[in-house]
Amino acid sequence: MKIKLFAGLAILGLLVIILGTAGIAQASLSAGPGQPYTIYVTVKEFKIWVDTPIIPAGVPIRFVVNNQGVLAHEVIMEKLGADDASLKGVEIHPEAGKENHAEIESVSANSNKSDIWLVNDPGSYQLACHVTGHYQAGMVTPITACYDLRSCPHNQN
Repeated sequence: MKIKLFAGLAILGLLVIILGTAGIAQASLSAGPGQPYTIYVTVKEFKIWVDTPIIPAGVPIRFVVNNQGVLAHEVIMEKLGADDASLKGVEIHPEAGKENHAEIESVSANSNKSDIWLVNDPGSYQLACHVTGHYQAGMVTPITACYDLRSCPHNQN
């Protein structure tokens, strides 16, 4: 009897761990009612990291860029394989007189900047820094936009 009880509790504990870690994978994509999803982007010489490589398509996303480097950087969202061709018409609140592009420019060393973008089309994209020489030095990372995040592959082509 004690062995069956112990085995049942062990299985229950394992299920809690499995289901709990599944929730952690999507934690950075949570959003409150009426709030955009938030994606955290870290830049530093000469790398770009995102807290998740999968983003939701068709909903507003706040991209928060944290520059941990000593040089100024930018983050541009573009189609995978593009070279300095930011997505157009995706900003939720474009600044007056500024082109409506998926660009967060001039992020100074040890500072943060953010913008809210709406990527309507699922597919393969990249976040890149096109400050002179940075892209060529490896400042690019792929991301994938999907309507259904649970079944979204990391790299769609």
